[in-house]
Amino acid sequence: MNPINYATGLVVELGYAQQDGDKPREAAVREQLAWVSGELEKVDPGRLSEGLRAMLTEAKTATADALATKAKRATKTAE
Repeated sequence: MNPINYATGLVVELGYAQQDGDKPREAAVREQLAWVSGELEKVDPGRLSEGLRAMLTEAKTATADALATKAKRATKTAE
């Protein structure tokens, strides 16, 4: 499993789940995103080509943003 591609696919899947209003699917995808974010941290950027390093950075950023979006929504709902 390539965590970079997997994370990218999950971010896209999360967008579709949100667009469809499918809360159970959204929750499942977020759970997978939380797991894969840990896997992304294990990737050694020094062993990657320049292009793959850029993809790794993008995947980490997109995953963090997707997970943070849920936290921001929860905070706004609590207020």
